[in-house]
This record gives sequence, structure tokens and C-alpha cells, in this order.
Amino acid sequence: MIQVKTTKSGIGYQILGRGEPLVILRGLGRNIKHWLGYEKVLAKSFRVIAIDLRGVGVTLKPMRPYAAIWDLAGDVNEVLEDARVEKAHILGVSLGGMVTLAFGIKYPEKSNSLIVINMSIGGLRTLRIYPKVVALLGSKGIKNDPDIELGLAPFLAGSLLSNDQVKELGQKNKQIFLSERNVVPVVLMQLLAAVRFRPKKQLQKLTVPTMVVYGTADRFVPNINSIKIASLIPHSRLVPLEGAGHEVSFDRGDQLFEILGEWIALNQSRKTVG
Repeated sequence: MIQVKTTKSGIGYQILGRGEPLVILRGLGRNIKHWLGYEKVLAKSFRVIAIDLRGVGVTLKPMRPYAAIWDLAGDVNEVLEDARVEKAHILGVSLGGMVTLAFGIKYPEKSNSLIVINMSIGGLRTLRIYPKVVALLGSKGIKNDPDIELGLAPFLAGSLLSNDQVKELGQKNKQIFLSERNVVPVVLMQLLAAVRFRPKKQLQKLTVPTMVVYGTADRFVPNINSIKIASLIPHSRLVPLEGAGHEVSFDRGDQLFEILGEWIALNQSRKTVG
């Protein structure tokens, strides 16, 4: 049974499944619906806590221009307290990965492990998003054009998907876009927060077990970002998924599920609350 809840400050989240607590966070302008049912797959083995970041989905708390990634990590902590969960594994994709790292740095005592997928941080002197994606976001995103999802799909999908599967991804995301309120201002503010997020020194002292996953066919965020991030974190695990794109849970969901099961078994908590 899926439980939909809201914290006192308005952060919306869902809980489903039983087992080790696993927080899952989506990326730029995305909400829980963009997991496209993968949260239910994860719930077969874990107690999944799916959170909508500020300004999107069921969350009522607005995103502000001055909000930092560290503030979004604080929201995750608020959700765990509201759900009465002492410690959890935190998984984030893209922007959600930044929030995941910030949570591990800020709340190591509440982190069993961190899993970040296809993400970047500032200060690494790398290209963070491919130019063609930036151009698309600028041309259609600023107009709040739902067809942006059809244009983004080829950049989000991996090389193993057929043309029909890529179109399916685009259509599903377009339907979500049409059902939501205007997220363009939220995306712009998230981008501001992402640009300011430069935790290089903190990552070199991170003590939480961390796994960095990337799709080798990611056309949204260059792989070099994941590789450099993993090199900064002591004893981190770097896992490339051959042929996977930015949306790893869509095109390599079974393999990701297997990897997560092994990782969480190695880093499971000794005590689970709630």
C-alpha cells in the first residue's frame, strides 16, 4: 500500500514496500511520476521513500532563487524525521544525486549509504551538460512547450533502446508534463542551485559508503563527471552500465535493481525504525 504524506513545511513524499529504507530522488524538474513505476519495482525489496523536491509534484513548499542544494538535503532529513526513519540509503539521479551527496556530507549519521547516478558537481572543470541539451532546454523549455519531452527523450535514452522505446519514453514524460503546473521557473532555480554546488573538498572527507553509477551512453551528462566524482570520494565504488543512458531505471532497470540489492546488502543498517 502506498502512503502519500506531507511534512510540516510542505515536502511531499510517498512510502511503499518493506525492508531497508531507501530514499529516491529525481532530477531537474522531475517528480515521483517520472520514475515511471520503477519505485514499485524497488518496493519489492526495500522500504522506498520517494520524495518530490521543492516546487514539483505533491510538494507544496516552493523553490526559491536563493535555495541551495544543502537546503534540499535538509528537506530530505525533514522527511526522514516525519517518517520516523533513523537511517536510510539515499539514491539520487542527476540533480537528485547532488542532493544525495549533500545529505551524506551534512547527515552522515543518518546515511547507511549513498547511490548517485549520472550526475555532476561544480568546480571539476568539466562540461556538465551536453550543449545540444542546453540548446533544447533554451528553445523549448523557456516556452513551457510540452514537446520538449519528445526532444529530450533521445538524450535521456541509452543506446540499447529501440526507436519505439525512445518515443514511448518521450510520450510518457510529455503526459506528465501536461498534468503538472508550470515547472520552468523551478528548473531555472534548480539550475542556479546546481551551479553553486561545489562540494569538492567535502567529498574528499566523506565517510559514508558511496556508489557512483553512470550509463556509458548518457547523452545528457558527460561520463567524465561521474568518474571524477568517484575519484574524490574515499573508497567509493564506480559502476559503469554499458549502453545505459541518463534514465538508467528505464533502459537498464533490471541490472540497476540487481546492483542496488548487492550494494544495500553490504551496507544495510543494524536498526530500522518505522
